[in-house]
Amino acid sequence: MLIRLALAFALLVPPAAAQQRPAPLPPYWSNAHSKEDAADYRPPAALRGIAAHGFSGGDLMGNGSEAVCKGSDAEQRGLVERVPHPTEFWFYATGAQAVLFRRTLSIAPDQPCATAASWHYDIARAFVADGLIHSFAVNVDNTLEDGETRPADKSNGVYSGAFSPIANLMARTGLPTGKLAKDERMLGLAVRCGGMSGLIWHRTCVVAQGKLRGMIVYGAAGDDEQEMFHLEFDRLDPDARLDGKLFEIDREWDSAD
Repeated sequence: MLIRLALAFALLVPPAAAQQRPAPLPPYWSNAHSKEDAADYRPPAALRGIAAHGFSGGDLMGNGSEAVCKGSDAEQRGLVERVPHPTEFWFYATGAQAVLFRRTLSIAPDQPCATAASWHYDIARAFVADGLIHSFAVNVDNTLEDGETRPADKSNGVYSGAFSPIANLMARTGLPTGKLAKDERMLGLAVRCGGMSGLIWHRTCVVAQGKLRGMIVYGAAGDDEQEMFHLEFDRLDPDARLDGKLFEIDREWDSAD
């Protein structure tokens, strides 16, 4: 009996190695710390929090009135289809701080499609204190540039032009209301989605239950010609083991290009 109980318990508990495996770091960055080789350096402890990946940005093809790059329709489509949306991002957060890594595809319309693509990399950080979110851009020399400070329960409308990604992902806002609001499931989470239809439209989905209640996990907006805003996760672990080096302010993160 004891052997059978031990085997049953072993099936319920994941292996220790899996429990300790941290969430992957963003793949297009290397990182270094100036004090890492010092004898008294101690790596920061792992933290529990959110590890997520997704895409954002409008439609690279636009309304089709202008060429994306110099080439055939097939060449243009092949270029913009390299990613679902022009910006790919990695988001890591605890209740008190967050870091957002992004790489954004740019296409030069006056260049041949074969050479028109380039990537831009950026990092942002946010800290929560006294009910306020303080966000910062990370400069190339690893210094922090002031972004904005806002209440932790405030997020921008996705069609506003003032949508700060890291501040809005850290915000915990109210659930959508109105006649178009409905309950759905997304990424294994209960969410409430709502918005507006018409020539100018928008849709937002917010986590409805649990410790992530109020977090935006989907947003889209546009008009009758094209989608002009998009934000969507394809992976979101709300209880990931985060490598502590993600939150070392003096650690230098260098992009691939």
